[in-house]
Amino acid sequence: MRFKKDLTEIEIVDIKDQTSGTLSQRITDKLSGLKGLAVQLYDIQKYLSEVSAGTLPINHNVIYLLQDILNLLPDITSPEFARCAVVQTNDLMLMIYLGSLLRSVVALHNLISNKLSLRDQEREDKAESSASKAAPKKDDLAEKKASDESKEKSSKMPRKEA
Repeated sequence: MRFKKDLTEIEIVDIKDQTSGTLSQRITDKLSGLKGLAVQLYDIQKYLSEVSAGTLPINHNVIYLLQDILNLLPDITSPEFARCAVVQTNDLMLMIYLGSLLRSVVALHNLISNKLSLRDQEREDKAESSASKAAPKKDDLAEKKASDESKEKSSKMPRKEA
């Protein structure tokens, strides 16, 4: 929600929820929101200083709305607020730590899987290369078969004795 202030009234204007977008877009949106908040706070400060100087009359509705806004702010001096802030900070840090740890485990798993697949591929390549070296070539087999057949034919033929 964004506050739009007129000198006589403050009205709340809804801004549609934009949950999608890139990180840079969300940061840009938050930055522009903070700039808008700074402008609104400056306007409130200017109004209050003009009222206190007597150049503007007091509008009690605006003062009541400002009191409501200020009453919603937390009491940052209380020990309970400090404890809650520490607990929330620790929870956020734990989530960041767990996310980093999970990312590291996934990266390590991918590294191990890659190493195992490369090792298996190297074994297959070695087996193929050794099998191709050990097994005679087709041409060599054909030549050997032809020479064996010719030897058999020559051994079956009767010899002429001189």
